[in-house]
Amino acid sequence: MCGVAGFLRLDGGPAKAYEPDLAAMTDRLAHRGPDAASGWIEDSIALGHRRLSVLDTSDAGDQPMMSRCGRFVLSFNGEIYNFPELTRDILTPVGIEPRSSGDTEVLVEVVARLGPDATLPLLNGMFAFALWDRRERTLHLARDRIGIKPLYWSRQGSAVLFASQVSSLAKHRHWNGALSDAGIRDFLHNTRISEDRTAYANCWKVEPGRHLILREDGSCRIESYFDLAGLAASRRERAAGKRDHREAVAELDDLLQRVVRDQSRADVPVGAFLSGGIDSSLVVAMLRRDRPVRSFSIGYAEPEYDESGEARAVADHLGTEHETLILTPKHAVEAIPALPEFYDEPFADPSQIPATLVSRLARDAVTVALSGDGGDELFAGYERYSAMLGTWRRRRYVPGVLKRPLARCLRAVPSRVWRMLLRPWLRDASQSIPYYSKLLCEPDIVTFSQRSNYLGVGAAAIAAQNGRDHPSPSDGRAPFLSSDLDRLLYHDQRIRLPDSMLTKVDRASMASSLEVRVPLLDNRILEFAWSLPESSLLDGARRKIILHDVLARHVPRKLFERPKKGFHIPLQLWLAGPLRDWAEAMLGDGLKTVSDYLDAPAVQTLWRRYLHGESYLVHPIWTALMLVSWRMSHRTPPPRPAAQTAG
Repeated sequence: MCGVAGFLRLDGGPAKAYEPDLAAMTDRLAHRGPDAASGWIEDSIALGHRRLSVLDTSDAGDQPMMSRCGRFVLSFNGEIYNFPELTRDILTPVGIEPRSSGDTEVLVEVVARLGPDATLPLLNGMFAFALWDRRERTLHLARDRIGIKPLYWSRQGSAVLFASQVSSLAKHRHWNGALSDAGIRDFLHNTRISEDRTAYANCWKVEPGRHLILREDGSCRIESYFDLAGLAASRRERAAGKRDHREAVAELDDLLQRVVRDQSRADVPVGAFLSGGIDSSLVVAMLRRDRPVRSFSIGYAEPEYDESGEARAVADHLGTEHETLILTPKHAVEAIPALPEFYDEPFADPSQIPATLVSRLARDAVTVALSGDGGDELFAGYERYSAMLGTWRRRRYVPGVLKRPLARCLRAVPSRVWRMLLRPWLRDASQSIPYYSKLLCEPDIVTFSQRSNYLGVGAAAIAAQNGRDHPSPSDGRAPFLSSDLDRLLYHDQRIRLPDSMLTKVDRASMASSLEVRVPLLDNRILEFAWSLPESSLLDGARRKIILHDVLARHVPRKLFERPKKGFHIPLQLWLAGPLRDWAEAMLGDGLKTVSDYLDAPAVQTLWRRYLHGESYLVHPIWTALMLVSWRMSHRTPPPRPAAQTAG
């Protein structure tokens, strides 16, 4: 795993004049690649690279790397799991034998043979890269199909900047640092920022499965080399009623073994995260077939949150060398102040804390860790899928002609009345009822699901109301899919996975220079999941059915068929106790730094209610805390005068 950085001048000036900027941008990514730093500059283009040596740890794997023909220069972050097959099928037949044993050389030589457009659909891996075509004088930026690895780009004055993280862009002298109102408000509503925007103006993410082509004249073309929507529609349509479940279980078992074997290829120590749940247990079981395994988990002193015993039982059965960190408030106090430094943008999933600490634990022993992330989104593992489908179907009992009048009636009742009548059953009826009334009129299960996740306790309740209106980000709706479950799955794979889960895993692991691989998001697993009938995924309250049946071949069901607590932490206990001083410091003068976005009196009111026992308000409070903490850590100084930035 590595860090990518660079820039393209659009004013015809030499990139060499900004060489210190490239060094600063690259150095900011040292945590992503602590083993080597290098840069390449020619004419108007500059490419930087920080290396975490995983495959071929010799100098032969250093980047930026030039193709043998001299046409292409590559700065690459990630892993291409099918590089041996690409070598065999594309390079060997034309007499090209790689000098190194890694995937970077294979990638740049395949590009030199086929071109970027034809190469991208062939890649199976997690990656983000910048590629300069010296002949056509074009910059290519591309990202993997699901968005496992990040890549940002920005148009700032007379330069296009690009990097693995926004904080690297900020090291260039042309970086303006102006905030994006749309991005910040997106965060307040969703606790993360959507893939088609960032927290900064004129700054974007390369979206999953996309390929950007930029020229020196400033023109930009965005192409899609992977169509998740097309895959979902075509595969599921053919799957209906045509797969025998037992045969599918055997096929997935065999496929997972091959995928994990491919993804455990490395020239450094490899381990795995193990929570004791279905997904991580399945990955560890497959990994253990071929090698001794070191596994890592987080536990808590609070028994209602602790699953370390379950993880230990699975580890003992599989025979791994297992290590557990019991997470305490002291660990959280030490970790929280550093979160904004490597998340770069506001991010408010509390599980970012244990993700950061389990990565630190693993990095003491291994350089690569396999994770079970993605299993819930591909195989319908979340409880909210069955709950949402039931709620959506019950909503349909209200006749269409009555929905809007009923919504108006619900909103007409004063909030204090709702609070008095429904407080014993609904946690915050004064806020929730207006949201429920809006849900009656939602036409699509995806938007219905998005809104219902924030009934009255979402951070929208504390957002400053300044009258500015911003278009909603891409919502991942899929009207072309006939099944309500498929629409939810598509939305989660297209939006929630890259925005939330994969962002968390990437930043948390890279903060400790740990490469995390996610076998359940391999191209082959993704395609297989969409080829299954829904009966292999969800049946009433039974979820992730096929993964249960595969794991039962390797681990006794009694060790994993139990209620899952999730990757949660005792945050509501800690904020009112050991973290209270930190929180109140943030929610004091710190609120002034985000006054355009947060309603300070509303935040203070929620905080007081929280301290008086309304612990469910922890999520909007954490959202506010993460916004304030991020803003205080990333306040950008004014741009330098033009005279100082001339090249």
